[in-house]
Amino acid sequence: MTINLVQYLPFLGWMRNYKRGDLPGDLIAGLTIATMLIPQTMAYALLAGLPPIVGLYTGILPVLVYGLLTSSRVLTLGPTAITSVMVLDTIGPLADQGPEVYLALSFTLALTLGIVFLLMGLFRLGFIVNVLSQPVLAGYVNAAALIIIFSQIQNITGISTERTSRGHELLLFPLRELDQLNLTTLGIGLSSLIILFYFRGGLEKHLQQLRLPTMLIFIITRSGPLLTIFITTTLVYLFRLNENNGVRIIGDIPTGFPMLGFGPFDFSEMTLIIPGAIAIAFVGFMEAISTAKSLTAKDRHPLDPNQELIAMGAANVASVASGGLACTTSISRSAVNYTAGAKTGLSSVIAAIFVGLAVTFFTPLFFFLPQATLAAIIVMSVANLIDTQAVGRFRRYSKGEPIPFVVTFLGSFFLGIEVGIAAGIFVSGAVQLYRTSRPPIIRLERVWNTESYADAVHYDTQVIPTVLIMRIDASLYFANAQHLDRFLNNAIVEFANTEHLILVCNAINTLDGSAIEILVDLIMDFEKKGVKIYIAEMKDRVLARVDRVNFVDRVGEHRFYPTTHAAVLATGKLDDYVMPI
Repeated sequence: MTINLVQYLPFLGWMRNYKRGDLPGDLIAGLTIATMLIPQTMAYALLAGLPPIVGLYTGILPVLVYGLLTSSRVLTLGPTAITSVMVLDTIGPLADQGPEVYLALSFTLALTLGIVFLLMGLFRLGFIVNVLSQPVLAGYVNAAALIIIFSQIQNITGISTERTSRGHELLLFPLRELDQLNLTTLGIGLSSLIILFYFRGGLEKHLQQLRLPTMLIFIITRSGPLLTIFITTTLVYLFRLNENNGVRIIGDIPTGFPMLGFGPFDFSEMTLIIPGAIAIAFVGFMEAISTAKSLTAKDRHPLDPNQELIAMGAANVASVASGGLACTTSISRSAVNYTAGAKTGLSSVIAAIFVGLAVTFFTPLFFFLPQATLAAIIVMSVANLIDTQAVGRFRRYSKGEPIPFVVTFLGSFFLGIEVGIAAGIFVSGAVQLYRTSRPPIIRLERVWNTESYADAVHYDTQVIPTVLIMRIDASLYFANAQHLDRFLNNAIVEFANTEHLILVCNAINTLDGSAIEILVDLIMDFEKKGVKIYIAEMKDRVLARVDRVNFVDRVGEHRFYPTTHAAVLATGKLDDYVMPI
């Protein structure tokens, strides 16, 4: 058997066929992503309760490895706000054991996440993520965004509070300690938010008025976090705000590329770490696939979900080997990567190189960086993840759709993200079970003088005396077959003159054992009541499957017809069948 190396090592493909014209797009995208990675990696490390250097390390080797192994030209990886808050939610309760233990737990979680990703990819289990429905994902993302924003209140205000990942506690704890409010820190935090907001909004219009090149405008508007860091760090340095006004700063950050090696690990808390890693894997993978599909919908760039699992798994193993934290693909940075013109995974490689240069030569410049600035960067990064229209949108789909959203949101916000996601998945299953337990059953009648049959409620149709036609618009299984039995029994009571009942089965894709037994009993019971049942338009593959259990022989082959019209003709109640149609 020949192994296709390009399938597992995608960089062999784009390196072999790389075009000189692709380099400008990859270079600009890589530089732009690096300007976002440097401040965000530090901010997200702090969000996870880890030193900033851990975040910076995560922006080097993991980003490079993912760039080489991803099947997508637009996705890019690194620390993210949502992943970081899930890290905090998983191992945060153990933070009181000391920073060294906490760091070891972080490495253990990242390694476990890498193994989960790799196993899912190797066994081609990407389809499992389908259990995470859109309402569950949206409920979790909205709750996580609010949790992240509330978690930064203490850094923007200078108030010290207990560490927690529960949304209501993050909001209430600072209110109890308002006497700790540091006005200088608050001023830095609010000023940073204003600058970042201007870079995201009004700056682009002003630059367009200056008739600057489009790509230059794009780069400038994405450099807001770096400029904010430069301004606030300079102010703290010049006025010694950390010493004179109590402004909390980053402090010493190690210089130089991380030493490669695994550990230390702490496997004593795997009952917490494994569920946390699985939750991060599900959420991270679904976000990656959704982001890639939305960004490449126009050019239909190929995407291999199982290869993405392998790429993220290898990136997390690389993160552990280089002193980083758990990481997944980033929605915002991937969107910027695509807009900046990335053509291949080389853009991620270039971004990793720039972050590596920053770590090697420029980390001393971040000594006076105020934590309030990083908090503002985090807030602005996740603010646009809040979807205030979600409930209304899901309600338009169906009345039950908002229920998993609300359950996931409330569970994640008040009880913890893993609990919220688990509750959302359970409720989604319950809603789907309820929905499928009541399959739509539509009464059909003949479209005048044709061989077509349509919904009797919405169309002007021809009534055929003593013939009742019902179309079953769902597959039948143990949970809904009883509903069909009750519905049909009520129908022949409502239409008391019924002598022939035709079941149109073209929407049935599967029949399980329970449904088959109920159908057999139904047909025999109706026969005793003087109502003959006919089965029309059942798919060949369904017929072949039920034939294995002698369903056709048990109820009689004479009941089955290839079309609804043929079944109607078999009743003998259509008096114009000899007329030309």
